[in-house]
Amino acid sequence: MPTAASRPRICLIENFADGAAGHWGDNLIRLCDGAVDAGFDPMAVAVHGLHPQVRDGLEATGARIVDRPSGQTARAALWVSLRLRPLHGVLYRLFPKTHLPAQARYVQRCLAEVAALRTATRLGGGGEVVVILTASQGLAATTAQLAGTSHLRFVHYEGAPEGAILRVAERIFARGGRSVVVVCTNPTIEATTRKRHPNRHTVVRPFAVADPAMYIADSERQPARQELAIADTEFVVAMIGGWWPYKDVGTVKRALERVEHPVALVVCGIPIRPAELEPAVKRCGGRIVNLQGSVTERELRRIYAASDCALVTRTPGWPEEIGTIFDAARYGVPLIVSDHDRALSERLSREPWVRLFPTGDASALAKTLDDVADEPPSRPDHGAPERLGLHPASETIVAFCGIAATLPEQRHSADRPARHGKNRC
Repeated sequence: MPTAASRPRICLIENFADGAAGHWGDNLIRLCDGAVDAGFDPMAVAVHGLHPQVRDGLEATGARIVDRPSGQTARAALWVSLRLRPLHGVLYRLFPKTHLPAQARYVQRCLAEVAALRTATRLGGGGEVVVILTASQGLAATTAQLAGTSHLRFVHYEGAPEGAILRVAERIFARGGRSVVVVCTNPTIEATTRKRHPNRHTVVRPFAVADPAMYIADSERQPARQELAIADTEFVVAMIGGWWPYKDVGTVKRALERVEHPVALVVCGIPIRPAELEPAVKRCGGRIVNLQGSVTERELRRIYAASDCALVTRTPGWPEEIGTIFDAARYGVPLIVSDHDRALSERLSREPWVRLFPTGDASALAKTLDDVADEPPSRPDHGAPERLGLHPASETIVAFCGIAATLPEQRHSADRPARHGKNRC
């Protein structure tokens, strides 16, 4: 068996791994595990630190863990980034209808990414493939040039335009744009990226990965319901994640006022406001199972195991990759989802475990809920994730290497130890 020193190194950066909830930490763990399976020596870089749950998962994979910046430049960049964090909130309160808050966030995230990239290249040993798993939509060229590191960067949603001042920075550091590949989670995000940056190298690939171990066994349902104090006879709908404006909770509220079957609605995430739905749920004879706050992966699995279906709603035209949709496929849970994304809806319409309803149509959602309560769809089969375009983590790591092979090697020599030879795959 090859030693860690002889295996090609891949550096996976996740600056959002300090939180318990969300797909950021989970995906980092799965990709590190997949890297080991594919014969790589993974290094997980999280300069903001790691949540204990994420750390435990990474340690189990055998990945090298870096949870702080390394080198003077990296430490300085992160220090400035942290000082800029409050600016986003201040600008949002002063100029809520402008792009200024998002543009300030781009600058703050750019510096945090520089810190992570410099750390990865300093500690990676040279020649490694570097991937930012959750990258900013803005200042990609600036980030690459300041860090001096060729890399792949996953972009999960379109984001606000960079604006005139930040576009100047991107022109000044245009050379850095040739050393990055933007990995877009769907074609809509790729089209927006290319429109804003015609010369930017882009590819489309989902962020989530297929993992057969996630599939819930039928035997898990009853224990999960017992733990959540849910009766076997209740019709249970899971609504996972914070209630941000694009989640279209208003349509859910109006639908619950119209349904004929009692609904036990399980909610979790930050922020959520269960009191908003309480009257509507009581009107249909149901109740809310309030698990407000972040949940661990084990707790999320229990919620899905106890549920008859998952519910995902969005406002029209929201093009981001929605982790809860892929979770339904991976955990094996029927899904009710709005048709807010045309391309996604076309794929989902071919799946017998999915029920689509017109975005914003409360009456249609109410009817769909009643129909699912009367005749529950079959569970997704084990092949559902791959039909939706997901790939195993090990294949994803190999794909990263293939994409990275098209990039020029760009390194700063400052702030990093001597190189130990090239191992880029």
